[in-house]
Amino acid sequence: MSKYSRRPGPGGPPASAPDEDDLFTSRVLELTVWAQNNAQTLIFAGIVVALAIGATVYYFNFSETRENQSALELEQIHQVVGVVSTEETLAELNRFLERFDDAASTAEARLLLGQVQLENGNVQGAIDALQPLRGRLGEPVALQAGFLLGAAYEQQSLWDEAVATYLDIADETDLGFQLRNALSDAARVRAAQGRYAEAEALLGDLLDELDATDPGRGVIEMRLAEMRARRMSSGG
Repeated sequence: MSKYSRRPGPGGPPASAPDEDDLFTSRVLELTVWAQNNAQTLIFAGIVVALAIGATVYYFNFSETRENQSALELEQIHQVVGVVSTEETLAELNRFLERFDDAASTAEARLLLGQVQLENGNVQGAIDALQPLRGRLGEPVALQAGFLLGAAYEQQSLWDEAVATYLDIADETDLGFQLRNALSDAARVRAAQGRYAEAEALLGDLLDELDATDPGRGVIEMRLAEMRARRMSSGG
């Protein structure tokens, strides 16, 4: 026990502390009086809280139902691709994107739409379908769409856009094989343009990504030597 806790004050022994039960009763009474005087406020606050909880529950239920519905409808579209006409498939996919433009399955629908458009020779249609996914390359499905978008750009001779897309993939992916494919595709496009110095630099970056024991190093080293020779023979 502390030697100071029970020391009498100058005016005599300390006053006894209020009983805890009395304090509790006093505070309950104060709260009861306040509640009676503010009954309308409490009722209004209770209604607001109830509405907020109800709205939150409804939103999450609605979102879950919408995601489930979109996934089911997209699966149904997958099942009829190649069975119904191309026009009907494209119409179904476009209707899906209009209805579920913010659903998680949108990326998969755009990838499928881009594939169908490319298979039917509508390269610009494929670009239009896939381009919105370029800003989402951190997502697995969007990464697949990125490679398809790069190929579509190449078919339209949009070389810089194709290379930029491949390099965006290289920046975003965490998977080694996708990184290597992206750098390899970018180098291939630059070589086709005759921009050998850039192709050489990209192949050098690709080589740096490979382990010393990687069996693919030999092929990359051969391509790198080829680009270096072409650069030197072209004068730059």
